[in-house]
Parts: sequence; C-alpha cells; structure tokens
Amino acid sequence: MWTYRLTISKLVCPESRATLSGVSCITYGVQVLTINFIGSIIMKGYIKNFKNVYDVAKIVKWGGVKIMFIRPIKYRSFMDYGTTIRSVDDLTVLAEYDYSLIKCDDDSVIMSSENTVYIEPANGIGLLTIIHNNVTRPFVFARPVSINAGVEFCVLSYGCDFSYYMYSKGSFKKRKYDILSQLPSNSIKLFVDKIYTFLYMEENKNFIFKGERHPYWELMYVDTGELTCIVEGDTFRLKQGNLILYQPDEYHAISATGNGMVSFLNIAFDLKGADPAMGKRIYHIDQEVHDILKTMIWESEKLDSYSVDFIEANLKLLLLRLIRGENASNQTSKIYSTTSVSDHNQLIEIAKQFIEENLTSTDLSVKRLAEILNISTSYLYRVFMESLGISVQTYINDEKFRRAKEFIAEGEMNISEIAAELNFCSSTYFSSKFKERFGVTPREYSRKVFQK
Repeated sequence: MWTYRLTISKLVCPESRATLSGVSCITYGVQVLTINFIGSIIMKGYIKNFKNVYDVAKIVKWGGVKIMFIRPIKYRSFMDYGTTIRSVDDLTVLAEYDYSLIKCDDDSVIMSSENTVYIEPANGIGLLTIIHNNVTRPFVFARPVSINAGVEFCVLSYGCDFSYYMYSKGSFKKRKYDILSQLPSNSIKLFVDKIYTFLYMEENKNFIFKGERHPYWELMYVDTGELTCIVEGDTFRLKQGNLILYQPDEYHAISATGNGMVSFLNIAFDLKGADPAMGKRIYHIDQEVHDILKTMIWESEKLDSYSVDFIEANLKLLLLRLIRGENASNQTSKIYSTTSVSDHNQLIEIAKQFIEENLTSTDLSVKRLAEILNISTSYLYRVFMESLGISVQTYINDEKFRRAKEFIAEGEMNISEIAAELNFCSSTYFSSKFKERFGVTPREYSRKVFQK
C-alpha cells in the first residue's frame, strides 16, 4: 500500500496589488506578504494614520468557509459596479467621509449606500461579492475600490482572518442573505487516499480469473488483446485501449477472449468524492489518457521518494478526464512496460523491430524509442551496451547505412533521394559518412554493384 507526501485541500487565487498608500502587496494562498506596510489608507497627508486605531477592531476568523476559486478585481470587470483605485488618484474628497475598520464575522450581510463607498483591505484576504441586477459576482478583495451608490455588496473573509477599511457617508440599507449558497466551493472534490495494487500483467489465451469483491475501487485497462469482464452479473467485452472501473464491493471476474496473448494494467485504490456513474461502463481512452498511463507505469518502476505522489496525481487526472467525458475514442498504441519486457533480450528485440519499421521516419530517435518502450534513455543505452556492445544511436546509424546499401543496390533512387529518404541533413553529409564507413563513396559503391 502506498501513501503520499503532498496533499492540497483547496485553492485560493494569487493576486498582486497596490494599496491606496502606494504600498505593494502580494497575496499567496491564504497569507498576505506586505512589503514596507504603513498604516495610512489614503495617500500620505490626506487622511488619518491608522496605527492607533488598528486595535479598535478585533479580527475574527470566519471559520470553515469554503468558496470557489475567485477571480481578482480588474478595471473592466468591475466598472459596472464601481472603480478600482490607484495610488495616484485624487482622493481628497474622502476627508468628508466617515471611516471605520470593519471586522469580518460569520454573518453574511448585504449592504448598499445612498452615496459612493470606498473600501480597502486592512488585513488578510477578503471576498467581495456584488449583487446587481439579480446577478451575484464574487471577487478576491485584495485592492482598494469604490462602489457606486445603490449597488449591493457583501464583504467576507476568504479562508483567513480579515478586516477592511470603509469610507462612507449617508445612510445604508442592510439585509441578511446566505451568500455562500450562491457560490460553488473551492474544496477539492476528488481524493485518491491510498493505492493498494499497481500491476501490469501479461497472460496467455487461456487466462481466467474466477472473481473477487473488495472494499476499494479498481481500474482495469486492456493494453493488448481482449478481455471479458463480468461485473455483478453484467458482461463487458474490453478490447485494446478500453478501460473499466469496478466500484467498491462489486463482484468482478475476467477472462481472456480470442486466440492471442492479453496484457492489462490493474490499479486498486481508495477514492473519495467519486461519481457512482463512473462504474459499469466501458471507456474508450484517447491519446492523452494513454500517455497518462505510460507515465504511471514509468513511475511505478522508477519508485523514488515522490513516485507514488506522481502516480496518485496522474491517476486523479485520469479519473477527472473520465468524469468530464474528456476521453474521446482515438487510436492508441501499446504501452510497453519493462514489467512486460522483463529481460534485456526481449527489450532489444522490441527496439530492433521499432527501428527497422521506422528507419525512414522523421520520428526515429533515441528519445522516441525510449518513450515507446516506456523506459529512460539512460536505461536504454545501458541495455544496448550490455547486450550489443554499442550505443542505441550507433545501432540506428548502422541500420540506416545498411538500408542505404539496399536502396543503392535496388537502383530505384539516386544518391540525393536516398539521403533524403533516410533523413540525412544533406547528400554531401551522407556521402562523406558513407565513405568513412565503407571506404568508398555511394556512387563508387553503386558502380561496383552494377558491374557484377
């Protein structure tokens, strides 16, 4: 059973701001880093300094609030409700306004004023919600703004203690309102708690697993061949590139179908927040999900300090794509695993086959070959050196020149065409390397072949 080092419980939008006093402030998560903070809310010299009144209000944390990932206040997005304030703006008019330091508590109070209201964050991060023309619009409250007369607004804390300054005059209208019911949550919905098994298996055509049930989720992906799955009496036939999920306590049995070998990936895990509709259906995965599976297999064999975290993160990403329906059917290739190619000889044969089939392809490279085999380039290099005594690139070059000699002997292409077919950078470079290798130029070799 695997456990994880890193977890994230919820997200808060990062924001950079300039205060009314010209002080820069950067928001990270639920903490505020203030640089050279001074107490005055408005430009120095116009309004009182708040050093002595800061302790008037006791900052009260609004505990347990979980709100969606809110966007910051921008000039254009806020212009229907008020204005964003810059430190260079002339705010001498505020000398006529009453000011106060407001604490945020657990009450959702919506207010509107008969005059323009000016507000600025004092401590922490706030949530400013505008209710206007029957539309609820939330913003991260991390910069000073003015709110037009008659526009309803509500200020709440955003995952931490929060207070703010308000400049106002005239009367307010206030009403209680459950603003949170209008806002989706920013809490993480899907959690992979534990991974119990991670198995890549190859079985013959007679493979049968009589069945089991267990209290955790299980993912089954068919890499090659075909499988028949029975889930609580329902039968599903899975082909290469198909995936199915078993829910906790569902009885499931599998057997190979057809005349060939079958290989499949099996992952058992605990999952919280799952949609019950995820089970009892076949998913036809796309190339992106296929690549996610390859990454997971590679990490399962690497197994460094954070491999399990990488597997968990990729498993969650895969599940989210399935939930959203982002798994359109697409042609997928086999996921080569070093679990399936258990010895060097077998890996070498697979590599040779790929090189042979792709000698004229621009996609042929050591990096691409390692990706196809789902191993690192350094491991691939070591296998070739131990098995053949040469590097992968040397083997590829040897095969290209062998094929070049075949092309010359066939006589259907000239030297320039052969160089282009085998993706050499130029016919001159090809000819020079050919002579280094064989002691004659391609044209001299051609004459010798056709003289025989």
